[in-house]
Parts: sequence; structure tokens; C-alpha cells
Amino acid sequence: MGSMPLPVHRITHIHPMLLGLTGGVATGKSTFDGLLRARHSFVHFDADACVHELLAGDAGIVAEITRQFGSGVRHPAGGIDRGKLRAIVFPDSQARARLEKILHPAVRERWQSLRRTCLETDKDLLCNIPLLFETSAEDFFDLTVVVAASADRQRARMASRGLDEAMIEAVLASQWPMEEKVLHASLVVWNDGTREALDRQARATLARLFP
Repeated sequence: MGSMPLPVHRITHIHPMLLGLTGGVATGKSTFDGLLRARHSFVHFDADACVHELLAGDAGIVAEITRQFGSGVRHPAGGIDRGKLRAIVFPDSQARARLEKILHPAVRERWQSLRRTCLETDKDLLCNIPLLFETSAEDFFDLTVVVAASADRQRARMASRGLDEAMIEAVLASQWPMEEKVLHASLVVWNDGTREALDRQARATLARLFP
């Protein structure tokens, strides 16, 4: 698949299905991810969870991040303190690029290994990758689904998680604009409403993909 949306007639009858799920921060990607997996058996990968594992327990990555950003980012219990690291890298694009150079290759190797296994074993794969387009990963998937929401709704959700205004704007600025992600998607799910509305869209998406 290229970077432009697939024609409708090409969306169905792909097996195994290699599905890339993405969207903006606080658009409901993880919720939609869970709704899909509740109704279909996917091999699953979550890039955020992978990063958390790497920051907590990968000795090589922890050592390199400490070298790059100082011992102040270490967590007393071990690993990297994600909150302290986030405060450094999100407002500073150069610092964020240094961190991504450390993390992205390790994350990519994890999901590419799963992808190879799914192709060999004929199993459907769902990869939840927030920076899917930003890291040029879309060509590795048959289809991409973008979970979108209005900027106001994103800001409100982030504020409810305790992020201040400056951090909210820095996080939003670190990702592609929502309009750009939507243009590159095979399918778009809009999540400005209720969980029930999102669940209906999950069921409709699966009906389209697995008729």
C-alpha cells in the first residue's frame, strides 16, 4: 500500500490483514484498539506500551538516555522517569529528535518481527502506532485507520489527565496535524462523541474489513 487511501473495493478480502492504527494524542486510539480486539482475534502490538517497557527495563536504552539527558531522568525505582523525560523533550524538537533516534529503531524492530510472524502464520495483525505516518511506517500495512477528534476535544482530554497548557500545546505540535493524518488514512474514525458511538464505528470497521 502507498501513502494514499485505498479505493473502497480494495479494502475487503485481505488475508492476513496487517492493520495499522494511529491518530492524534487523546483521540481515543487505545479505546478503539480495545473495541476492535474485543470482537476479532488480532496479534497485537502497542507502541506506547513497548516504549514503557524499554524505558523501564532495557539496560542499553536506559543507559543511552541517561547519557543523553542526564541522571535527572532516572526513576528512583529503576529505569527512566517518563514524566521528567517528557518535560525535557516535548518542548524541545532537537531533544525529541535525539530521543526518537534512540527509541524508534527498537520499537520498529518489535512490530516488524510480529509482522513477519503474522505473514508466516497467516494471522491478522493490529499495530497501534501513534507516530505511524511520522515514522513512514504506513507502507508496511495493508490498511491504516486514523482515530480523529477535534483539537478542542483533544485539549480537554489532555487537561483532564493533568497536563498544563504549555505541555498540551507541545505535545500537539510534536505530531502531524490531524488533517494531514486523515488525508493519508485508508479509514477514518471520528471520536468526538460517546464510547457507544465509538463502539458502533468499531463494529462497522470490522464488518468492512472482515465481511
